[in-house]
Amino acid sequence: MGHQARYERLRVALRSWNQGQSDPLAEFSGLPALLKEREERQAEDAKLDAEDEDHKQKMMVEEDEKVEDQIMATEDKKVEEALGYLLDKAIERFRYAARAVFNAIFDFDSATTESRDAFDMITSQNLKDTVISLATNHTVNFEHYNRIVAICPVYSASQPYERVAWKVAFNSDWVATEVTKNLKDAENIEVRRVIRQFQGIPQAASMVGSLFEPFVHTLIPEGGSWRLIRMISNETKESSPKFAVPPQLSPDYELKLEEVSTRKTTNFKNVSDLSALDAEIYYLPDAANFALFDSFMVDIDYPKRSATLWIFQLTNCIEVQRRAISMSENLFRF
Repeated sequence: MGHQARYERLRVALRSWNQGQSDPLAEFSGLPALLKEREERQAEDAKLDAEDEDHKQKMMVEEDEKVEDQIMATEDKKVEEALGYLLDKAIERFRYAARAVFNAIFDFDSATTESRDAFDMITSQNLKDTVISLATNHTVNFEHYNRIVAICPVYSASQPYERVAWKVAFNSDWVATEVTKNLKDAENIEVRRVIRQFQGIPQAASMVGSLFEPFVHTLIPEGGSWRLIRMISNETKESSPKFAVPPQLSPDYELKLEEVSTRKTTNFKNVSDLSALDAEIYYLPDAANFALFDSFMVDIDYPKRSATLWIFQLTNCIEVQRRAISMSENLFRF
């Protein structure tokens, strides 16, 4: 009911925002920043479209339809589009936590702060006990667990909605990353133990990947030596290369990344945004499901005028015997 009462006020505020009035969203913390981000992305897309010759031709052909669309773009439609964007951002951040999603639409900053407060309170032991309790249908003792993890349905491909299993997962990729950072800063070794233990709990399989990737992304930039698995390619003249983990693990596929220097982590949205590569940076995509890779970095040998581009794809595997590769062997040995 509280959200319903604020809904009309939010619509009025968004209409005023679209009309350029000053600070109409003052009571909705965090929303102006999200909407400005949306406007910047729209401006970037428009700039790229304007530089695209094919797009210019298409614009000429469809000029009449575009004019008609502009006439139909009423204030109400703009408000609905803004609401849709805010909802998408709230779901992206909080996903399975429905109450947090609704709160974020009206007060994004406060919803984020409340979640961060829960992150600060959890320990690796809390997390382990919570996941085990949920997986075995027992009472959870950690009060704020619903801001961190959720029980999610897993439907059978052959009998959807008839045979349903359940898994324990982080509420979102953002939650997984933030919790992992907090735990890693406080108790590095214990996080490794938790990852190992979750590998033995089928309902917690998704938790392994959610913990593993952010954890590794914090470790590599700290420097050191890393044992890697070289992926194999099906590259031919007729097809684009596709890479996969080798079906049989052998010394032929192992290589070592020696004495990595400490690097600063830099996030990016698109590869095209990177005009030059820096040997002191660890590059990490904003999107957790980036299609090309999980991260990369470059080593530059100035005397030899050469460079090595390291492209990382992180994965974990529970079927160690079948695939001959375990999660802990995939990037480093615990």
